[in-house]
Amino acid sequence: MFEETTSVIKQKCEKYGGEGAYENAVNATIKLEQCLTSFVNFTQLEIEMEKYKPTGDLDIVFKNYCQKTPILKQCVRNFTTGLEPCLEAKERENKEIIQNITNSLLNFVCYKEGDRIALFISANGPECLRSKQQETLQCINSTLGNYMPQLEPNSESLKTIDSLPFLVLGNKECTVSSSQSDNRSMLDDVNDNEVDELTQQEAFEEKLKEAIDGLTQKSAKGRTICFNGMEKIFAIKYIPDFVEDRKMTITDSVERGLKKGRSEEQSTAARLSTLLCVQLGAFESAEIVCRDLKSTLTFIASDTTASTQARSECCWALSMNQFLSGNDATATIEIMQLLSSIFSGSYLKGNGAIATISSEVAALHAAAISSWTLLLTVMAPADIYNLLASDRTNSYMPSLNRLRELLKSPHLDIRLSAGETLAIIFELGRDFSDDYEQDWSLDLIEILKDLATDSNKYRAKKDRKQQRANFRDILRYIEEDIVPEMHVKFGQEILYLEGWCARTQYNACCRLLGPGINIHLAENHLLREIFHLGNKVLPISLNQKTTKLERTLMNAAAFKARTIQRNKNRDKRSAALAP
Repeated sequence: MFEETTSVIKQKCEKYGGEGAYENAVNATIKLEQCLTSFVNFTQLEIEMEKYKPTGDLDIVFKNYCQKTPILKQCVRNFTTGLEPCLEAKERENKEIIQNITNSLLNFVCYKEGDRIALFISANGPECLRSKQQETLQCINSTLGNYMPQLEPNSESLKTIDSLPFLVLGNKECTVSSSQSDNRSMLDDVNDNEVDELTQQEAFEEKLKEAIDGLTQKSAKGRTICFNGMEKIFAIKYIPDFVEDRKMTITDSVERGLKKGRSEEQSTAARLSTLLCVQLGAFESAEIVCRDLKSTLTFIASDTTASTQARSECCWALSMNQFLSGNDATATIEIMQLLSSIFSGSYLKGNGAIATISSEVAALHAAAISSWTLLLTVMAPADIYNLLASDRTNSYMPSLNRLRELLKSPHLDIRLSAGETLAIIFELGRDFSDDYEQDWSLDLIEILKDLATDSNKYRAKKDRKQQRANFRDILRYIEEDIVPEMHVKFGQEILYLEGWCARTQYNACCRLLGPGINIHLAENHLLREIFHLGNKVLPISLNQKTTKLERTLMNAAAFKARTIQRNKNRDKRSAALAP
């Protein structure tokens, strides 16, 4: 029977591939066997598994084999190429499918360098498969068996080409044809979804690894593309363990991009440094990484020969990195001094004239002001009260009079940033003392009223609208002590932001993460700690969800509690402001 089958296969090869096709296919099969033998010695593998299984270190065994998977993939490609002449036209179209199946299987087995297969064996997976051997064979026979010729062992039909199975994996063959598949349980569907998610995760991590490798290429444009790709992924995904394992490689690439790159590459590298801190927030290494990059970011931010775009992003990176992972008050003051020296170019001149600067420089100054303001939010109210005052100056902070001059800038971004800065200063100062700069604020209120009602035609209509909206909120707070509020709904939770400090911190995170802010609020431990969200909330099952009436009563109770608390604070401050 073996000789007859071999003869039929040879006939098929000669029919579709011509003379010599069968010999090439045999040689390809022999080479595949040799490749598999060289790839893994099953006797040696079994010895290694028995050695490491008691200690739970099977991943060490499979890591070595998984590193050689590119060799095995090439062997399969060579085999399919050698076998291709023996196939019909439709069968040849399936060559790529076979390669994809092999690649997917290897990627599945070698997920996280062999962790998955090690866990499978440790959990007695092979024993489970052996116990289900009969059911597995029955499942295969009930599906793929429908596409195999049904032959008797001594049948004459064995001697014809038609007796061979048709090697096609199309929609029909890949569709589950067994009636038992149509009656699967919900649990089976869930398991399939989990496998799909794991496969997607593997593909995602492979792409991210390629981007990390691309950061070392010679092409500046190619490096910038990789930086942008990683920036987008880090913004919409929370993968701290993956990043922790590769933090040194990414940090070195970021530092190299900052030092040797130009404007766009430096900008993306600066943003990626902050996203690296966001990802590593759960680890102590976040502080180390930010500290290592601080000197390079400081140099570029203060370098007048660098592009204003790169300097702006470095200002933001210095501020955000310190905000996210810096615990050193001295380092905070140093960064704030650097930032204030940058935006000091927008102060009024000695004769009271308005400084003339380009729109690019104005964007840099606005970024420096906003970055400086973000670091204000982490300072103690007592420090704000003592360092920032209208009647004193010091080497650490600009005076309130100087900051007020920024409101006269012809550039909208500078005016808006300066207004927000003054609102935060008053919020922190009043937290320490209700009468903070009460007399000085009277002159400020007049300036704010002009900006909140500005109707000058030489300003763009959109700029006037944005300015009036922002400064109305600032005026309402400084004059009437009405605190701004924001409600952010994400998933099953709602984030309540009360006050200028919380609002500024949230806006800074939104600038960095964009649409990914909701994902990080739900999953990122660092952001949940910053915004006092507590531990991660687990999904609520259908039978545990609250009813509409219960949600209404809970919201009403929360609203009542907030109103009582605010009224107490307002009464206290109103009494302090009374003549």
